[in-house]
Amino acid sequence: MHTDPKQTEVFRVHKHVDIAYPLGAKILVKELEFFTGGGGTNTAVAFSRLGLKNWVDRKSRER
Repeated sequence: MHTDPKQTEVFRVHKHVDIAYPLGAKILVKELEFFTGGGGTNTAVAFSRLGLKNWVDRKSRER
């Protein structure tokens, strides 16, 4: 099941536009990107500035 554009609702709330999809709808995307940031990255930078050693433990897939 893929989302039918006719079932998508667009409405304005508090000066911004919201888009609503039916529960269980599938949304097709052309590209997906992930970025580091937030608590883990900020903590690693803070520890590094305090002279502590740290590393990023991650797995990546080459395109």
